[in-house]
Amino acid sequence: YGGESAITYDNRNGLYMNLNYSMGISKIVDANGNETLKGKYLTYAPKFMVKFYALWSGRVGEASLKTTYKSKQYVTEDNSDYMDGFVMCDLAVGKWFWNRTLGIRGEVLNLFDRRETNSPNYLSPGRLFNLKIMLNL
Repeated sequence: YGGESAITYDNRNGLYMNLNYSMGISKIVDANGNETLKGKYLTYAPKFMVKFYALWSGRVGEASLKTTYKSKQYVTEDNSDYMDGFVMCDLAVGKWFWNRTLGIRGEVLNLFDRRETNSPNYLSPGRLFNLKIMLNL
């Protein structure tokens, strides 16, 4: 069980922000024969998550910031080991040309180069750089 709430701000003049908070309790209440799991928490399921997104768009271009916080997560089924909470940030800047027909956007994903595990088989690749060219027809 859990819940989620969000607050959005849009000044209709180029600035948009969103703050999202979610809480989820992932405690195992019935383990169908595997009683050692009963009462434990699911792996890689943070109890709290906070996401913040800001976008500024103006005549010279646009810029965005996305930040995500995930609280402590268990990494073993018996909950004997866990990873601490962490923050991930993404930055982007872009520019549109010719009445929003052609655009270019540069992104830095995982700005702080966090090498976190999101599941037993997936380790994040670290910092990524993207360059996008966009065409609206």
